[in-house]
Amino acid sequence: GKVTAVRNQGACGSCWAFSTVGPLEGSELIRNNFTVDASEQEILNCSGAGGCTGGWWAFNHLDGTGTATEARYAYTGTDATCNPNIATPYHAVAWGYVDENGDIPSISQTKGALCKFGPLAVAVRATEVFLAHTEGVFNENDPGPVNHGVTLVGWDDDRSAWLIKNSWGTGWGEGGYMWIDYGSNHIGLGAAWVQARLNDPVKEDCIAFNPAKATVKKVQNRWKILVGSIWLKDFGNNQSEARRSLQVIQRYQLDRQC
Repeated sequence: GKVTAVRNQGACGSCWAFSTVGPLEGSELIRNNFTVDASEQEILNCSGAGGCTGGWWAFNHLDGTGTATEARYAYTGTDATCNPNIATPYHAVAWGYVDENGDIPSISQTKGALCKFGPLAVAVRATEVFLAHTEGVFNENDPGPVNHGVTLVGWDDDRSAWLIKNSWGTGWGEGGYMWIDYGSNHIGLGAAWVQARLNDPVKEDCIAFNPAKATVKKVQNRWKILVGSIWLKDFGNNQSEARRSLQVIQRYQLDRQC
């Protein structure tokens, strides 16, 4: 229940964008219990991480700019100019490679990351045999380089296989999914996790005050900014720093401390 629906990238080589968004959507379900349909097109057009001829995970973009909703920035599967005027409500707060060097992690490392963070972005070598797969456990050892990104969502030790969600629609594989042998076609290279921003962060405990009534006083041999009997800041023996800070508070009419 923590994996979103299978998407279809069409003729555009934007698998990397779908493999970026898939883990974010999974993290939204895990951390916020909220199903989202995030925009791969915004990632494709605005992240600078690639285009329709390929790319790599755009988690830095999610960590900074974020991405839009699918409804507001719909997928067209084309390289286009970024539209910066569309809101980007879906953000990441952290991401990282399962193996610190971005290499293929061990089976136990990958399982641990799945359990801790949820769906992972991973690369794999996609061949004609991979493209034609329909059911069962895929097991090929093609020596070529990775050329495709998917979302890794689970495992089965009885099958010795990972479960991956692809972005080629539900007509491929088993409803858009594939069981792939643990060591097949470099599966897991670049495995990366992401954490979605919490929707309800802990609210700060704020104290309101009147900046006009703030003063600098020496209390018990320490220079402080006070409002009445409440002290806001303690500057130790640095009187000049206390006075400069009071000037900032009063110039910009700062009226609360959190």
